[in-house]
Amino acid sequence: MLVLLTKYRTLIGIGLVAAILIGCGILYVRQTAKDPITVSQPDAAEQSGSTDQTASSEATAAIVTVMVDVEGAVQQPGVYELPSGSRIEDAITAAGGLTAEADLERFGLSRAARVTDEQLITVPRQGEVLGVADESTATVTSSSVGCISINTASQDALESLTGIGAARAAKIISNRPYSSPEELVSKKAIPQSTFDGIRADICL
Repeated sequence: MLVLLTKYRTLIGIGLVAAILIGCGILYVRQTAKDPITVSQPDAAEQSGSTDQTASSEATAAIVTVMVDVEGAVQQPGVYELPSGSRIEDAITAAGGLTAEADLERFGLSRAARVTDEQLITVPRQGEVLGVADESTATVTSSSVGCISINTASQDALESLTGIGAARAAKIISNRPYSSPEELVSKKAIPQSTFDGIRADICL
């Protein structure tokens, strides 16, 4: 027996090494099967949040503009596109500024007032007849001549209306802009009875 072990010891050694390697391989395969590799995916809430943020950023980037018609004593009369929230002063600047013949004493409007879409801004010239009931008040309106614009008229111009004193004129200005004359009442700038008395004299 000892002779046989001695004779085949090389083969026996190779067999043992092979058995050990096979055993290690089996253990490795079993361990790998127990711990599968997983790939995480973003959940629906995260994907939705990312989409909402993108849409919000695109909406913020959009710029809302208004179109105004600037006429009268300005360097370059015409229609101009301005960012929403611009002032009458911005519209005059876009039109090249005032000319030397501009009659600012009769320009009874606050140049700090906000402009509205489709608004007509007329700067009177010295000695020019405006064709309105009260030539001391220049009119700025999108559709009417001879009325006082509740969106752009100055404090003094508003006080010229029946039943409108300094306090009510200031309240009208603080509640601008208006999308309709009736908002003077709904925004509680003036009472209904006062509105009924001035309705024919005002416009947007």
